[in-house]
Amino acid sequence: MTEVPFSSKKGYVSLGAGNYANIDGALGYRLVENEKSNLTFNFLHSSSNGDINYVQESDPAGNKAFFMDNLGQLRYGHLLSAFKLNLKAAYSHNAFNYYGNTFGNDRFYDNVNQTLGVFNLGLGVESNKSDLVNYRGFFDFKNFATKYGSDLTSAGLKGNHIDAVVGLDKPFQGGDSRVGVDGKFLGVFYSQGMDDFTLLGANPYVAFEGLNWKARLGADLLFQMLGGTKFRVAPNIELDLKVAGHSSLYAHIKGGIDGNTYLDMMNESRYITPMTPVKSSFSIVDIEAGAKIGEVSGFRFDIFGGFKKTEDEHFLVLNQIV
Repeated sequence: MTEVPFSSKKGYVSLGAGNYANIDGALGYRLVENEKSNLTFNFLHSSSNGDINYVQESDPAGNKAFFMDNLGQLRYGHLLSAFKLNLKAAYSHNAFNYYGNTFGNDRFYDNVNQTLGVFNLGLGVESNKSDLVNYRGFFDFKNFATKYGSDLTSAGLKGNHIDAVVGLDKPFQGGDSRVGVDGKFLGVFYSQGMDDFTLLGANPYVAFEGLNWKARLGADLLFQMLGGTKFRVAPNIELDLKVAGHSSLYAHIKGGIDGNTYLDMMNESRYITPMTPVKSSFSIVDIEAGAKIGEVSGFRFDIFGGFKKTEDEHFLVLNQIV
């Protein structure tokens, strides 16, 4: 009997709830699926709306903690004779209040909910595997806006976040190894209050692969444009060795620039001081090495360690600027 080359399950729904009026939900549906194309829709919801009490003695002794995150997206994939095409359209809406203990300071937005909306379009292309030349690329565009600026009387922040990558590689030694280069562009353009950020990068590399090992040796060449142009070089090296069947050793030596853009910081913590620009940081080296032991279904034991040296690293602290 011929097997159907795709899942017969068309969709899913899940819903969970807990104390503090916590609600988590997910909905997904496969609109189109065949050997060449697939089109899916999914929606994610997470929210909380409950009264909390502070651990410290304070007046008031508590506050209402509220947040609501909604994300809806359409994803389309199509397989052509020469390459794979992926498209994405999404919109997220986040609302929240600054519910934490103020320790006598004024509360941001006086408990009124701040909102952040992000419209996202994505395009990705990847060639089918070839012994001649392989190519890939993606373009990701985000338009974002907040309801308020630094206070309730200030206009909200608006901006565009553009991320693009293009890559080429040439296989050699029977296709087990390759030499290539990846190009990167990151641009963030704000309506007000923050300086625009632009980053251009190139990553030349050579990759080798054997029976139980693989290595990628490269470097990131980075041009940052923010208050002048800066040129940086960072390592980009990956080493992996499989030992004893289901165990492996690895070492990754990386580095690079973290833009710390507005959307980056909101993903890290939405409760930072509103409209506070965070300086971009540069990791001179970021090393992680370790062992993955027993890589079988249901069990894996990892041992790892690392070292990182970063200029202009940021830390989230209470009521201080360092």
